[in-house]
Order: sequence, then C-alpha cells, then structure tokens
Amino acid sequence: MCIRDRVSTQSTGEPMAKDMWCVLLTLLAIGMPARAAGQNNVWYPCPVYSYPGTGPPDNFPLPAAHRNLTASCINLTMPLSHFNKSEARTITMFLKRVHAPVTPSQGQIWLLAGGPGCSGAIHEANIAPLLTQMPAFDVLLPDHRGVGRSDPLECLALPPARNLGQMLARLPADGGTSIQSCYSQLAQKWGREGLTYFNTAEAAADVAAGINRTVSLSGPSVFVYGNSYGSYWANRFLTLFPDVATGVAIDGICPPDICKLTDFYDTNSDTAGMGLLNVCTRQSSKCRAALTDTPAVMARYALQMMASNRSTCATKLALPLGPAGLGGIQAALFNMLEGLDTRLLVAPWISRFLRCSDSDVRAFQHFQVTVQAQARWDAQHPLLAGSTQGLALNVALSELDSIMVGGPLSPGLEQARDLGAVFGHAVGVSLGVARASWRAYTPSPEQGYAKFASSATTPLVGVTGTLDQMTSHAWGLHARQQYDNSGQNNRIFSIPYAAHGAALLSPTDSWPGVHCAQQIIVSAWRSKNQAVNVSCLQDLASIDFDGNSQLAKDVATKWFGTADLWD
Repeated sequence: MCIRDRVSTQSTGEPMAKDMWCVLLTLLAIGMPARAAGQNNVWYPCPVYSYPGTGPPDNFPLPAAHRNLTASCINLTMPLSHFNKSEARTITMFLKRVHAPVTPSQGQIWLLAGGPGCSGAIHEANIAPLLTQMPAFDVLLPDHRGVGRSDPLECLALPPARNLGQMLARLPADGGTSIQSCYSQLAQKWGREGLTYFNTAEAAADVAAGINRTVSLSGPSVFVYGNSYGSYWANRFLTLFPDVATGVAIDGICPPDICKLTDFYDTNSDTAGMGLLNVCTRQSSKCRAALTDTPAVMARYALQMMASNRSTCATKLALPLGPAGLGGIQAALFNMLEGLDTRLLVAPWISRFLRCSDSDVRAFQHFQVTVQAQARWDAQHPLLAGSTQGLALNVALSELDSIMVGGPLSPGLEQARDLGAVFGHAVGVSLGVARASWRAYTPSPEQGYAKFASSATTPLVGVTGTLDQMTSHAWGLHARQQYDNSGQNNRIFSIPYAAHGAALLSPTDSWPGVHCAQQIIVSAWRSKNQAVNVSCLQDLASIDFDGNSQLAKDVATKWFGTADLWD
C-alpha cells in the first residue's frame, strides 16, 4: 500500500458532498507522468520534493545544514530481463538522488516503496528524518519498474485509486471487462512474455544494478529500507544479492511465504482495527463509556444494522443501505486506521454512528466535506496518492495472491469475509473477478520467490507495529521467527501501537522529531545490529483517545467540525 505521513496533510473545506461514501469510492482521476524529463543515463537537476509542501512538517527540528538540500535525477536504462539474456529489450528506471548535506558522502540509503504500484516519491517524508541522523549519506529513491516514471504500466480502463484495494473495490460491474482491456493494452505493447518481466525479482536486480552504477558517486556504505511491499522487494533483493548492501531494513513486513493481497485489505485491517478499539476501551474512560467493555461487539452491531437496512443514522444522512452502504463504512473506517491523526476518529465515529444525535448528523455532514477535500488533494498529488494499477495487478495477482500461497477461498467464503469485516475494502469478490481476467505469471523459486533471505551475511533489521492494519503484527512475528532461526545477525523489533509504516508512525514524547522505529533502524545500521539502541520504546507517545491534546482537537475540528471528538 502507498503510505504517506497523514499528519502533515493539509485539506481545506469544500462544498458539501452529497454522499461521502461515493466520494470515498470515486476519487478524481489521477494522472502519472510517463517519463521524467532528461536524457537517459544522464543526471539532471530535479526538486528534492515532488510537490510544494510535501517535505517535513513545519515544526520538524531540521538542522541548518539541511535547509538547502539539492537533488539530481536520472533515467537509467535497464534490461527488460536481467535473467533472460536472450531478451534484448530495455526499460527505463527513474532514480532520484538527494545529495548528502555533509560532504564527503559516506554512502547511500535506498528507499523502496510499497504498493505494489507506489512511486518512490511516497518516501520523500523520510528524507529529512534520515538525513538528520545520517547527514553524510545520499538518499536514493527509485520508481519500481512499471511504476510512476519507470515505464509505467498504466491502464486508462481502470478506475484511479490510492491503492490496489481501493481500485478493486471500485471496479465496475462489467464481469472483468475493464481488467481484460487493461491486460490486452499492456500485452499489445510489451507482449505476454514481456509483462512477466515486470516482477519483484527483476525489480530487485534493478536495485542491484542501480547501486553498482551509482555507488562511485557516494561512499562505500549502502543501506536499503523497504516498507510494506517494499519490504517484500527488499527481502528479494537480499535473497538474490546477499552481499551487495551494508545493511537492510524492513518495515510493515510482508513475509515472502505468507503475504497475501486479500489479507492486506480485509483480514489484517479488521484485526488491527479491533485491536485499536480494545486499546481504546482499556485506556480511555470516554471510550469505555461509549462502546462498553466489548467494543468489537458494538462495532459489528453498527455495521449489521447498516447491512440489514435498519440503521437510523444511515436514514438520517440519506446513505445507501445494505451491502453498498456497508462497503462505504468499511472503507471509511479502513482509511482512518492509516494516520496518527485519523485513527483517533475511529472509536468516536462508531459511537456517533450508533447514537446519531442532531450534533452527530452535523459532524457527519462536515466529515463529507473533508473527505471531498482530501480526494481533491490526492488528485493533485498523484505520485504520493496514486498507484500504477497495471503493475499492481501484475505483481499482486501473481506473487501476492492466495492462489499462489495456500490456495484461494471459495467465492462464497470470500463474500462472507467481506460482509463480516468492520474495517476493509471488501476486495474478495472483486479479486476473484480480477484473478479470472488477468494472465498471471508464475514466480520462480530460483529467483527467490517465497524465500527468506536467511542465509545472507548482510545484517537485516525489521520493525513491526502492533497495530499494523496492512501487514499484521502476526506477520512480523512470523518473519522474526524465520530470521531468528537463520543463525545470522538479524533483529526484528515490535513497536507498540504503531500502524503500517512504523518509521513514520511511532512518535515519542519528544515529538516533533525522529520517530522511534526509524531511530532503531539507524542504530542497527550504525552498529551492524550489534548494539541496537531501543530506549525510545520507553518514550513512545500515548494515544490520546480522550481527545484532550491539541492534535486530537485539531483532528476533531478538521473532520467533525467540532473540537470535541466525542460530542
């Protein structure tokens, strides 16, 4: 999934949308630049940040030396296939290099984006905190092959979306025609065999080749960080190229042997959402009073009322009832789990929906306005908010589909899981349509498929949030067990209360500043995993479920139109 720091996102009021669920499921069209400016294999000046205002928050304690960062970009020519030497075609890999503010450079930090389908621009929020800790390093941000500015597999037939789950949820009821049209369009350009090379192993080889061609510009040390699908990508890189990097870090861990697309958007999100509600009722008297000691029961009751056409609040707000309305609520609650700010809304939102007083109706109407404004912000920032859906489908339906790992559920069970979730995009049924409409490739175990990089000598460090709504904490613990059993110098740390992408979602009491998970990663890199400083875990900021902090009041004002989260 494409993740950005939702706390720093700015939105302004817009005329009220008639239907917030419709807005959530129909963002404005997102366009991606087909190719960055510049001749292939020649560096050219480019902005550090892709859009104005997408750097660090204004209150981030940025050292003086970092206030005038510069960057260069390049379009590197890569083989269409690094492994099939008879394939003569080439592709372009876009790469941005943010120059070290302290010279001479001691090395490189590569940031691998998630999705699959997200641009490297999604990691621009990591630049300032990383260079605050490692100022003598260049930061390199590639676009995965087939994504953004790297020969994107774009499909006009598919609905625009922030992530693959959202796109699947929005698919028209055309029996898969739009997906078939997308595949045919891309196959006409690249050929069926050519499309099979838009995979994780080839993308890992792109990174290795990119390091080999650029490391002379920096010092000898090379660190690689991957989040979400980027962690899957980083593991493949480490599996295939076990001694190229100095250190590798994975965050929002997508284990190579069990990572499944449907779990991203349904099972894991529902588990994390219920976990958040349980923490809320344990720590907040307001939350406990509103949702009792059994918040999961209350949340499921609210959605059952919606699904069975008996929701008073849905009637007052003229929302669609039945499964259509249910899907809108599931998606709205799913989206709230993303940010440090928006997850404060989850429990009050459910409470307000059950109570539905006149003030609650006004709060939901204001919520509609803000959702529309957020959709417009997303449309104006496609590299951050958009996903290249052709690449996303190609990888997800081949390497991250339950048909490849453990077998798919039956359509009836998929639908039952969709209807039973509180948080999610309910992608099960749509995924079945997509699966039948796309010609998936068969990933190769010889190219590292389904394997942990457990024999690599390069030390690996991982962080996994206990409230990760995409790649669950259970997945992180599974990966820890696999790496612990390897006998190598690998470490994976749990980050209490962190959501997906802990490096930007684990603030300490000294915030604003560097998040705890990123402090742990940098400490591991500096010490080669020998003396990792985890003291920041004792200083993690608590979640203000009661709504007393300025952040909570600002969030309530932005989304509900009142400074009180609960009333």
